[in-house]
Amino acid sequence: METGSQHSQIYNFAINTGKIYEDVRELRTKFSDELLSEFVRRVESALLRKRIEPEVPFHPTEWRYHKQKYILFRDNKDLDPFRIHFFLQPTNNYPKKLSDKEWLSIVYEKRVDIKKPIKQSNTLLGKDKIPNDEEAHKNENYTFLENFKGNDKIDKSKEQKIEYIDEVSTEKKKEVLKKLKSGKYYMADDDNDPFQWRRWRYNIYSYYQKCILDFKEDRKDFEYFFAFKLELIDPYDVKLFLNWHLENTFSNDLEQFKEFIDILFMKYNEILFDPTIKSLCMKFSEKNKEIELKQPEEKKTKLGRKTTDKLEIPITISRESSDKITRLTSEQTAILFKYLQEEGILLQDNNLLSKVSMARAIRALTGLSDDKLKKHIQKYKHSNTDIRQVLKYLENIKQLIDRDLKQKKGPN
Repeated sequence: METGSQHSQIYNFAINTGKIYEDVRELRTKFSDELLSEFVRRVESALLRKRIEPEVPFHPTEWRYHKQKYILFRDNKDLDPFRIHFFLQPTNNYPKKLSDKEWLSIVYEKRVDIKKPIKQSNTLLGKDKIPNDEEAHKNENYTFLENFKGNDKIDKSKEQKIEYIDEVSTEKKKEVLKKLKSGKYYMADDDNDPFQWRRWRYNIYSYYQKCILDFKEDRKDFEYFFAFKLELIDPYDVKLFLNWHLENTFSNDLEQFKEFIDILFMKYNEILFDPTIKSLCMKFSEKNKEIELKQPEEKKTKLGRKTTDKLEIPITISRESSDKITRLTSEQTAILFKYLQEEGILLQDNNLLSKVSMARAIRALTGLSDDKLKKHIQKYKHSNTDIRQVLKYLENIKQLIDRDLKQKKGPN
């Protein structure tokens, strides 16, 4: 079977929503507007579910910038889904303890050189984009328009008079500080009122942010974005891409990987519609299956066993949920074998003993369903009740061992 390890350092085939967003945006004409809108929504969902840190976390002293981004997002959210490259999420997680200087900077702006170059995150703007005043200008000398529609000019009639902090008297500063810290102020309907800075408590996320999805932990999102990645990849790289995931995602379990690809084309046929990609995937599966069947008899695995040697698996018996043929439930049995693996009694390397193989081995010994066993083996947490039940039978086993040791007292 071919391996993708030699390409892992050259090609990055991990399912990264940020990179896939970039690819979809570049080749967006291949998909319908409805599909693109759903894609953008799924990117947002993945970033939040994986708890990726926001590109720009909210800070009270930066409320003007977050207000400007809110207005831009609000005015564009129902237009082209790729018109802007960020989205907002309400938050209460921001610095609560501020210095007097920081409190005052909420109300009064600093006098800065407006000609000074603006530093701004590339991911928020998209690659190779230069920010204009409304799109990404973080200079607080500007009062941004509330209804920005993409015009580069600022309407002077709507611009408020700016009061700089170095122009304010000490008495006035004390008065403002007291008002700010009390939290009591008149809630006028004014977007530019600094005392209403809490209205703009939004974290800013970029669609370009790195978010790696895992096949086991993020199954639904993983297969969804995998479909887009596969559809948009260069045909010359399809083989490398599939090899990489066969080795790194599916631990060289060709049967499981082939099933995943087959279901993927049926489930996401509105995404995977390129006949060339489908043909290459089918050829990949067939070729690897032939290689697996034709491996030389003398070729050995890491365990030293010939690849042609077969483990004899008993015929699966018919089990009922309450037959009590074995004393542990399916989940309790999985817990027991996980402890055996963790202690090194069973193989610990997933490349030598995959979760699928372990489930099949347990099925052969117990008659339990390997589908249920696989599901329980992959779980990260189990109930205390099930763990205690396993412990109970382990203690019984210990008593049996103690009994045998007592019966065999004497010279070694």
